[in-house]
Formats: sequence, structure tokens, C-alpha cells
Amino acid sequence: MYQSGAGASVFDIQIDAGEASSPGADPEPSILFPDKDILFTADFKRSGADLLLVKNETSAVILDYFRGDRRPNITTPEGASLTGATVEALAGPDARGQYAQAGTAAVAQTPIGRVEKVSGSATVLRNGVSIVLQLGDMVAKGDVVQTGANSALTIKLTDGTVFSLSSSARMVLNDMVYAADSNANSALFTLVQGLIGFVAGRIAKTGDLKVDTPIATMAIRGTAVQTEIAAFSGTTKFSLLAEPDGTVGSFVLLDKNNPSRVITSMSDARVATLLTPVAGTDPRITQITKTADDIRSEGDFVRDMFRFFTAENRRGGSSDFEDGAIVPVNLPQRIEPLDLPQFAIAPFILERLASRDPVIPSRAIVLEAVRGTAVEDGPLAQLDILTGAGATLPFVIVPASLPPGVRYLDDSRNFSLDPSHPAYQHLGEGETETVNVEYSMVTNDGIRIQTPSLRFLDGRRPKRCSCCSRRPHRRCRRGRTQHPGRARQRPRFGRRSPPDCSLDSSARRFHLPERLWRSGFRHRR
Repeated sequence: MYQSGAGASVFDIQIDAGEASSPGADPEPSILFPDKDILFTADFKRSGADLLLVKNETSAVILDYFRGDRRPNITTPEGASLTGATVEALAGPDARGQYAQAGTAAVAQTPIGRVEKVSGSATVLRNGVSIVLQLGDMVAKGDVVQTGANSALTIKLTDGTVFSLSSSARMVLNDMVYAADSNANSALFTLVQGLIGFVAGRIAKTGDLKVDTPIATMAIRGTAVQTEIAAFSGTTKFSLLAEPDGTVGSFVLLDKNNPSRVITSMSDARVATLLTPVAGTDPRITQITKTADDIRSEGDFVRDMFRFFTAENRRGGSSDFEDGAIVPVNLPQRIEPLDLPQFAIAPFILERLASRDPVIPSRAIVLEAVRGTAVEDGPLAQLDILTGAGATLPFVIVPASLPPGVRYLDDSRNFSLDPSHPAYQHLGEGETETVNVEYSMVTNDGIRIQTPSLRFLDGRRPKRCSCCSRRPHRRCRRGRTQHPGRARQRPRFGRRSPPDCSLDSSARRFHLPERLWRSGFRHRR
């Protein structure tokens, strides 16, 4: 934006909300916005009835956007959009406060969670006031939480749900209704930009949890799920994450314009789903198989979040906040709660378009033990994770530490033992040692397989003679090695040691009786 010679403001993009939308004809009116990067990354400001969007040197204005009671959605030409309720939360009220530090104002809103971890810069936009978030600060309904570059933020909600925001992410906490003894709980959050991961708490198991994105709405009901969502200028990737114990949940993706219409569902932790907006039609769905590096990276992400999400959160009861009422702190001026129809959550209704196979309940499968034999200093020994596993292999959960010389091969899905490892060099001839490998698996259907340990039998083979390569050997009384069947030779005078396989024949030593040696007798060869 720049100032013209007459002093008037000139914007790079200028849209008249009254002309761009037709509220009377469309129950969900929308305004077409030409630049997707500005829409999802700009700062939103409210100036009277106008909406301003500012990003670096680029600015846009939507005239009369806040005139009247209805807030139209803002949509890109490709089909990605922000709802009116989200836009209103991003812009804040018209009477904006100044930049504030956490701890400068009181609060009237009821907190719905608190900050458990923060690194770098993280802020919350509350009623138009930008507040720096610190460890232990509360967050409330209607807040906009965001992270700066090279920053991260972890928030734990009152139902036990844990959100983790990565660098340059922005999320709106639209609404949350939760009571520990209720089965009608609900929550709605909006990911505007960036990468978030979360472990769903009790609302997902006893109520209705939705996460809105620029292209679809993720709905979780009746199950706990761990998910990663990445939204960049509209294009959004959804990924299920396997929990440390191997549990994998499921969720559905709903059409933003028709919440009863299911776009797709997800229940496989080995595949990510990429939704790309396409003008005039449904988003393009792409299934992406995760690499071994992706799974390892997700494992680190999961372990970090599960530091704040304990097993008690899944077993019921209230969250693990301290006993007693939560005292609201560090929130701005007291205001009357708003009763806006835009914040109302539509009933969660799924329309079954076609009959599906009955869902097989999760069950445990017990397999027979898998065994193999390795020889010390011999070739590598490998064991498949399953005997006769077939073409469809399960997801393998490899333990954090493996026995010496054992490693897991991703490509062939088997474990390998190196018998030449120093840990097995102590074995003597005929001695064996059993090496157990504990692991578990999850099938495509989310069925956890109780696997017995793999067993490698590592032993030492009999040694060969260094001079003639014959075997096996036996030990003489002096501890030297003899060949079987070879007669023990004695000289005519005195005695000779048995053949020593470590020496050649010219090095054999003869031992004379002491009485002959003292008399000066010398044996002739």
C-alpha cells in the first residue's frame, strides 16, 4: 500500500464485499480472493467495516466486509477458503489494543488449555491484542495462536488433547465445550497455515472433535487419534501417526461446504493423504507412501508430544491439571461473551453413500516363534518378521535398542545378525548363545500382532588345523592338538611331544630322560 499524491490510500488488491458476494442467493456466501499466498499468510486487521490484509509490502482491502451480521467466506480461485468465523477471529475487534506482554491484563473468558512448552517466539492474538506466550500461560476460546520462524509451541487442553505447532504455524481455537461426565462434548479448531500435530483427548472419544483446514474439515468421533496436518497456501496434507504402543486411530475428511459429505477416510499410518484444491471441482486426492525416514521423523514427533499426553488421559476421568479450579490469568480486559451464530457448530452427520463391510473389531494375533541359526565368524544370518507373511507386510515397530550385531533391514523387512561381532567371540568350540529380538507389528487394518521374539542360535564351529586343514581335532594331555587316528610317536630314546599343529615338522622338540641328559648322552637322528 502507498499514499497517492492526494493522500488517499491505494491498495494492491481492492474488493467490494457487497458486489463480490450475494448473501440472498447463497446460504454460505463467499468472496473470491485472487492471491492464495496473501490470504493464508497475511496479517488481518479490522478498520471500521473494512477488512485489511497486509503482508510485507503487499496489501489488500475488502470494503464493507464487516457490514451487517453475516461474515462471508473468503475463497481462492483454486477452491481453498477461510470461513467467516475464522476471518473474524484473525482480524479481532475494531477497537484494537496495543501490543502487550502476558501478564498485563485480567480476563473474563474461561481458559480451555495452557502452554506446556515454547521455544523461540510464540504469540496469541486475543481481542485484537498480541500477547507473548510463555510457559504456563492459559489459552481461551477464540484465541489465535501462532509461532514465528524456527519456533515451536505445545498446548494441552482441558480434555487432555495435546497440540504441537511447528515453525510459522497459525491456528484458531474457535470453540470448545467439555465436561468430564458428559457425552455431548465438542470442539472446533482451524489450521490456517503451517504444520501441527496433535493427540486427540476425551472429546474425540465421547463427543465431536473437528479441525478445519483451508480445503477440508477433519472429523474425529468415538476414537482417540494422533494426527499431523500441514497446510501451505491451501494445499493440505493429512497423516495418521502410530502411537508408541502401536495404536492407530482413524478419521474422515468432510466437504467444507457440505459437512454431511465425506471426501475420504484415513486409517493407515503408513500412508499420507495430500489434498490439492482444484477450481470448480472436488480437491485432488493423492496417496503418498511414507518412507523409512518419514516414519522415523514422525516417531520423534510422537515421543515429544507424548511427554505431555499420559496414559491416564485415555483411561477416563478429568485431565491431569492440578486439583481445584483453574484460576484465569494473563488475559485481557473483561468483555461480555459474544453470541455469534457463526460460532455455532453444525450437527455432525455422516451420510453413508454405499454399504461397507462390517468393521472388524481390533484383536490380537499370536504367531509362532521364528528361529534361525548363525555360526560365529560365519555369514550374516537373516530372519523374516513373519513366516509366510505374503505380499502385504505389516508395519513393524522396531525397539529402540537391539542386541549386539543385530539390525533391522527396512527394504527386506527382516532382522540381520552379524556373527563376527565382538560380543560373540567368547564362544568356545561347541558352545552356543541364544539372541532374542523383541518387536511388534500392526496390520493394515490396525490389528496389533503379538509377536514372539526372534531367536538366533549363535555357535562356534570346530577349528581346522593350521597346517593341514584337517578336522575335527582332539586334545592331548599336554593341551596340544592332535589329529584323530594318528599314532603317538616316541623316539627310541627319550620321549617326544605329540605333533603340534601350530608348528611344522622341523620345529618338533624331543625331550630326553633327565638321567640320559645328565650323563652327556646325545640322541642321533
